[in-house]
Amino acid sequence: MIRKASSPAFEIFENDGERRSFAFFIDRTLAEISGYFPSDFWERLVPLATFHEPSLKHASVALASLHERFGKGDRSILKSNKDIAEGGFALQQYNKAIRYLINPPGGDKRPSLDTSLVACVLFACFETLRGHHGSALSHIRSGTQILNEVDEEERGPGREESSRRLCVPLETLDVVFTRLDQQVVQ
Repeated sequence: MIRKASSPAFEIFENDGERRSFAFFIDRTLAEISGYFPSDFWERLVPLATFHEPSLKHASVALASLHERFGKGDRSILKSNKDIAEGGFALQQYNKAIRYLINPPGGDKRPSLDTSLVACVLFACFETLRGHHGSALSHIRSGTQILNEVDEEERGPGREESSRRLCVPLETLDVVFTRLDQQVVQ
């Protein structure tokens, strides 16, 4: 049973569906993604980042919605690109996440580096759960490429401030993408 979130922090959500899916994300999805090994990235940093970035909020809600349906045995999520159940809720949230990445709030021309990279991870998880392994691999490779292209200047004080704001340091993201990349190779 999923508990209803009533914390003021949950006021960032537009409706009960988002609140409910985010509660599922916190209670179940994160634990299953992180597996048997404690991970600061999944247990603390990702949840914190979702409260600061709408794109990550919607990506986590999309992933949780899909994860819950998968856990209930709804295999229709594996069969097509159409998200029939729940009026297409998971795909609607996924698309909202993409829209916020393309047009970040606050007049920014592009999302912060760490926001883009966390979104790549969440999107890869979403696509893996749907059985779209090629798309998942594309997100992992894109994130790895972004990290490889980041030069020392971008890892300087200005960028680290942005990462600290979201609490997702680039060093942590380096580790996450290295692990994801290694899992893909195996």
